[in-house]
Amino acid sequence: MKNKFKFFDGSIPIPDDDDLNRSAWERCNNLVHTWIINSITPSIAQSVVFIENAVYMWNDLKDRFMRGDRIRVAQLHQEIANFKQGDHKVTYYFIELRGLWEELEQYRPMPQCNCPIACTCVAMRYAKEFRAEDRTIQFLIGLNEEYQGVVSQVLLMDPMPPINGVFSMVMQKERKLQYGVINVQNTPLEDVAGLVNAMNSQKQFGRGRGNNSYQGRGRGNGNGRFCTFCERTNNTMDTCYKKHGYPPNWGRGGGNSYANMVDGEDAESKMQTGSTSRNEESAGITLTKDQYQNLMSLLEKSNLETKCTRLSYYFR
Repeated sequence: MKNKFKFFDGSIPIPDDDDLNRSAWERCNNLVHTWIINSITPSIAQSVVFIENAVYMWNDLKDRFMRGDRIRVAQLHQEIANFKQGDHKVTYYFIELRGLWEELEQYRPMPQCNCPIACTCVAMRYAKEFRAEDRTIQFLIGLNEEYQGVVSQVLLMDPMPPINGVFSMVMQKERKLQYGVINVQNTPLEDVAGLVNAMNSQKQFGRGRGNNSYQGRGRGNGNGRFCTFCERTNNTMDTCYKKHGYPPNWGRGGGNSYANMVDGEDAESKMQTGSTSRNEESAGITLTKDQYQNLMSLLEKSNLETKCTRLSYYFR
């Protein structure tokens, strides 16, 4: 930023003592020298504080601390091979993995061709492409199981996209998994109607099993008559005493009166209702309150009053 980097790599030669630029060079050299001293720990600074030339100081530090540590290189290779996403998000996983790649690049940089005449072969280009593909594969194999669809898709691409493009694809998959909850409001009316019909069929199936157990205790079918109000056979809604009221002298008499029989049937009806409820619960119909409200609002918007009434009856 201060245009002083050439004092580190030695691009600016040291002027002679009688050169007019000598004083300007010394001022810039002292400035860079101070920057280096203030940027390192005091214990290391004591070992280079007497080196006046910034280029010599920089080269001394580079020779001591930029040597390829094979133990650290082996640790980096092991960490990269064993690094997995786990419970972390894709962004954190990618940043940590890329940090390991950058550190390994400091110890094992890609060689550059310094021939006076430019090479005509594509060996170096292939080497760079292979290293980029290896890093992309390392990133993909460390992802969790839910991203295997994206992994298979990328590995089948020819040529393989760059690492940043692959990261973008995985991020889209992560957002889809995180925010991909189906909104019932956006569900087509045909799908909602099919869901209602399926629930109706399962409800009828569950109640049919309850009616079979009710009739299996020897109760007659009542000559085909059935009251939908009191849910008893041998009776209709027009002549139902529970709906229209009992006669004044009805039920007076012995223990075999109709009133006692009604009490018994009421108790049996309650037992049957409990059995039917258990059968319906075992049918596997589970809807949350929010899902039920969404279904109701969608049906009301479509003016399906009949289906709304039926749905309310099944979930009350």
